[in-house]
Amino acid sequence: MLEFLRGRDLRALVQTAGITYGGTALSLVSAPLLARTVGADGRGVLAAAFVTLQLLSWVSFLGLPRGLALQSVKRDQISGAGVVATLALGVLSAALAVGTADLVANGDDRVALGIRVSAVVLVGSGFGQVGVELLLLKNKIVRYNLTRAAVLVLPASTIIVTYFLGALTLRSAYVIMLGGQVLSTVLGCLFAVILIRGSAPAPVPWNFSLKYWATSALDAVGGRGDQVALSALTQASVLGVYSLAVTCATASAGLTAALNSLAYSKFAGLSADDSKVFMRRRTLIGITCSLLSGSAIVVVVFFFGRALFGPTFDGLTPVVIVLVATQVIADQWSLRVLADSAREAAGHLVVASVVGIVVLAGLVTTLAVGNALSGLTMAAAMFVFSVARLSAWSVLSRQKA
Repeated sequence: MLEFLRGRDLRALVQTAGITYGGTALSLVSAPLLARTVGADGRGVLAAAFVTLQLLSWVSFLGLPRGLALQSVKRDQISGAGVVATLALGVLSAALAVGTADLVANGDDRVALGIRVSAVVLVGSGFGQVGVELLLLKNKIVRYNLTRAAVLVLPASTIIVTYFLGALTLRSAYVIMLGGQVLSTVLGCLFAVILIRGSAPAPVPWNFSLKYWATSALDAVGGRGDQVALSALTQASVLGVYSLAVTCATASAGLTAALNSLAYSKFAGLSADDSKVFMRRRTLIGITCSLLSGSAIVVVVFFFGRALFGPTFDGLTPVVIVLVATQVIADQWSLRVLADSAREAAGHLVVASVVGIVVLAGLVTTLAVGNALSGLTMAAAMFVFSVARLSAWSVLSRQKA
């Protein structure tokens, strides 16, 4: 299946997947240490403290980071006004995070404080994303993986060291995780400055950016809205179990995510017909990789979950199973987002995202009203959401063909 990967492509895949699986391996060590130190309640506090940061970093920038990066790579131009807009939107999103901290925290002062402090990352997040997008499109894989290592490898390894030094607490874990976010954002900003130097001026790429933003904003609601809802409507321990299950499911996507990332620059240089052939090939490989790695994660959690994470995470296995299945579908959606983005054609993505979010909102509302919202039922809702979104895209694409 991997016969098309040779030379530089294979090295890039090994590097990208290596960072993911290196981070995963470290997480398999650090997660139990952290879970046993802070418990499900503390794990939930950490998840809630960063969920607003993650959500706003996806929805606040109106699609400009990707639009500006594509503009730079395809036309050797960059909109100065667009760059300024990403910085201004970063300031506004940070203010929004601070202003809504009490609401999201559901009365937990620890969560509210964590949200307010982490909001500082949002100021440079948009411009940092421009840098990361440029690194992918220009196939600067080593530098791209450096920004990823800041959030995947560094925090987990530091938590391990801190634990064995006897200094791991809820507060130190928060500082470590925040440090990774800050470093990744700073690196992204530095690479953006380096890569856009010398580009000719151009108008703000609103046409593509706003269409893509509609998709990414809705995907962000689906991708992190589950944790926001659990944070606001359930106990921290419920979110703690769910967020750990999300971490396990995300770990199963390491190789597929690496393949998808490397496909982005490929899609940007392919014709429509060649893109379809490439899509079919990557779909088959991606699904196979996701199923194999996902099955391994489920087996580990089923047999060793209690020993690894402790009794406060009982009930983790069924949530992991559903979220791993969800991740398989989500990986294929991510591939299609990258393919359509590379062609600067976001129309089908927007409609499919709307369909998915309507389904998800209906399910979550029904569960909340029926007092049936839990980690498992939320995971099931996320699975249905992912299937509905990808199915809508497939129907629209066949109609166009």
